[in-house]
Amino acid sequence: MPTNIKLLPNKRNEIFHFLFCPNCLYFLEQRNEIKAKKCPMCSGDIEKAKYLIPEYGFEVKDLNLFRVSQDGLRNYVYPDFPQLEKTKRKIPITKEIPYKPAPSGRVVSFLSSKGTAGADEPRTIGKFTITPYLRSQITVINLKSQVNIKSGLPIKLDRAGRRFRANLGYQFYTDILVINPPFWGEKKPNEAYLSLLYALLEGASQALDINREDIDGILYPSEDTELVIYDNVPAGAGFIREIYENFENILAKAEEIVSNCSCSEDSCCPSCILHYSNQYFADILQRQAALELIRIGKG
Repeated sequence: MPTNIKLLPNKRNEIFHFLFCPNCLYFLEQRNEIKAKKCPMCSGDIEKAKYLIPEYGFEVKDLNLFRVSQDGLRNYVYPDFPQLEKTKRKIPITKEIPYKPAPSGRVVSFLSSKGTAGADEPRTIGKFTITPYLRSQITVINLKSQVNIKSGLPIKLDRAGRRFRANLGYQFYTDILVINPPFWGEKKPNEAYLSLLYALLEGASQALDINREDIDGILYPSEDTELVIYDNVPAGAGFIREIYENFENILAKAEEIVSNCSCSEDSCCPSCILHYSNQYFADILQRQAALELIRIGKG
């Protein structure tokens, strides 16, 4: 019995169009269709789709099965979705349907709105400038999981054209810390800045005894690349203020983590900066790049 999006009469779940650039990590969302064919920031290829916020939750539907004895095929029947009766899918009874787990690392976060500056002034530590913001909006999208927006069923059970497909996502407001890092003059700066971001997150987790799952980060593309650390608890749990006040200790701990690890310098591992939340970027993270940026930033 599959889990599907709950649909209510005369109500619809909120749907947004979004644009995502895998190259520079630029993100744009709006309620209307996005016309752009290339990334407005780097002119690279983009991914465009819709995401749906399941405001009314989920439910489990029993897809009753019956057997067509004449041709030896099994037919799916959708008792609660008469609009699907014309597109029943037949699967041979004798054919085993393999189970394929969804690829990991396809859940990504984006900063939708910076929010408002708090009472705390920006701080400069070495070549780093850090600024806290309140009530910032974070959007989280599963880039792999899609549903049919008419039936609420997973696409693998109820195929639909692009027009009726949507990824799953949600939004929440929280506190963030915007970090302006030192300039990285090498090629592929996103790889270095992402590595630095996740080194700082590990440093904050260990230096301040914060559960790593309670904080996360985003690379925010702009004219000057910004790193964003956010409180994973909606409305914030005070972790951003702790990070803001203890940034020097976090830098020292992050440097210790990436300098003492025994993995290859041009990669990473769970002992340094690899975490299940950054699996999407696992192939490009480099602990040595993070170390160099930390040392440049400390002066």
